[in-house]
Amino acid sequence: MLDAPQIRAARALLNWSREDLAQASGLSVPALARVELGDAQARPATMDRIKATFEGAGVVFTEGSGVRLRTEIVQIYKGTSALETLFNEIYTFASKAGTKDELLCSGFSGEQLFNNLSKEFIQLHSERMSELGGIYFKTLISEDEEDNYYSVKYSEYRKLPKDFFLGVPFYVYGNHLAIITLSPLVQVILIDEKNVAEVYRQQFKVLWEQAKPLSKKGKASA
Repeated sequence: MLDAPQIRAARALLNWSREDLAQASGLSVPALARVELGDAQARPATMDRIKATFEGAGVVFTEGSGVRLRTEIVQIYKGTSALETLFNEIYTFASKAGTKDELLCSGFSGEQLFNNLSKEFIQLHSERMSELGGIYFKTLISEDEEDNYYSVKYSEYRKLPKDFFLGVPFYVYGNHLAIITLSPLVQVILIDEKNVAEVYRQQFKVLWEQAKPLSKKGKASA
């Protein structure tokens, strides 16, 4: 379980203020202060949110209240917080990259998204990504998908026949590739390797040129 010293150490490692952590996690500054100072017993869901936020920024928590920055090429996140960790990392990347890099997503259905993330987190992620401005995000979805799942302003959407998708969504951003499996366990395989990411980026671009634009806008996406 994450503890207060690890939270303080992780902030110091990233040179984050409490305000930075609050912005990234969607928690309030006073709430974070109470947790860090041990004045309140945080709910497990709150601690999971904080942990996922730090992991998304590249922090690895070790035994004995230790922290370090991620150096491995491959990271695997499992369980209920895996997607939050991924989207926190995407947000951290986007907030630094601005318009310099494309963010690409393929094969993630709206139903899968809403079944594996809380409505609260989906709203948080959509709002904070929209607030960044200038993000160039492209999303490929199946023709079977209902358009009303997809409307966030920071992404452009196109559709392909469902045969192009094999049930394994992926994201490409910068030198990072995230491959997602959702059954029987939610799992994110994150690969930090330029050449691997570039192969998937080029494959995505070929499919993008063959895809059809979305006909209308709808509710939400990540």
